[in-house]
Amino acid sequence: MWNQEKEPLIEDLRLSSSRVSSYDQNGPSVLLERKKLSGEGILMGGLIDLLLFEPDKFNDNYYVFSAIIPTASAKVLADFIVNSCTEVPTIDRVLEYVKICNLWKSVVNKYTLIGKFDTPDFWDYLKAEFESIGKTIISQENLDNANDIIDVLQSHSYSKDIVSYPEENEDKYAQLEINFRYKQFAFKGVIDLVIVDHKNKTIKLIDLKTGTPSGTAFTTSFLKYRYYLQALLYTIGVTDFISKYKLEGYEVLSFEFLYISRYERIPLIYRVPSKWLTAAKKGFTTLSGYKNKGLDELLDEIDWHWTNKEFKLTKEIVEQKGEILINDEFIVVNE
Repeated sequence: MWNQEKEPLIEDLRLSSSRVSSYDQNGPSVLLERKKLSGEGILMGGLIDLLLFEPDKFNDNYYVFSAIIPTASAKVLADFIVNSCTEVPTIDRVLEYVKICNLWKSVVNKYTLIGKFDTPDFWDYLKAEFESIGKTIISQENLDNANDIIDVLQSHSYSKDIVSYPEENEDKYAQLEINFRYKQFAFKGVIDLVIVDHKNKTIKLIDLKTGTPSGTAFTTSFLKYRYYLQALLYTIGVTDFISKYKLEGYEVLSFEFLYISRYERIPLIYRVPSKWLTAAKKGFTTLSGYKNKGLDELLDEIDWHWTNKEFKLTKEIVEQKGEILINDEFIVVNE
């Protein structure tokens, strides 16, 4: 289904499913500068992935901070200092950074302003940041919560067989890196888990997702974050793995997302039917009338932006010379 004549390769741009999804959501600026994702969800997702699939790499990637991690404006200030300094600054220097970051603008009194950040936890956090350069700082609570999620995944009847050690006539590959080409672009990606069943000659691709919504709300995230593009690209890209491990003739089963809510803690398996892969490639329209672009159209647009070095305006706006027709396809006029 996915085999086609190759187009000339764009040598200086390498893509991933997340970058294509980000382009679709945020526009062409992400092609120049990738939007750095942050927040509790991103932190916990990465931590759980590593502890589950590559626990031996924990100490190389994370630093457990036993005190309280600053929040809100104090966290913004601390992160700015870490990115701007090579050592813990003086209070007077921190006051300069407060102004640069436009924090606590309504506070006039100097000592009241100092009180906003001058706490043992703030200074301990800065010290830990400089001691742990190259690592992600997490709290003991973060680590405990991640381990609790992993305990559920390894013991729950819905997921324990997936994350357990391989059975006889079975191989499992965790955090499998793939490099492949589709149309005019080179792609890279990491598949959380690949299960090869040599008895039945099948290959299963699984991506672990965590979040705060309930398990039954995953479909909303599937649409919002364009996970269908990830399912399609990894299904295409697994041919690299098949060739490398001489698995020609094995059937690639439907892509699966293993989702667990960090609050609900019930693992659910979401299987992606072939219709979704076709929709992800060609594009689709929801029953409410909202049109979603497919991978092929998105790649053609990315190609246009990269070739024309236009990273502010969309291809449509440029071609229509700034004239935009307000979309009316999603409204129904009253009789």
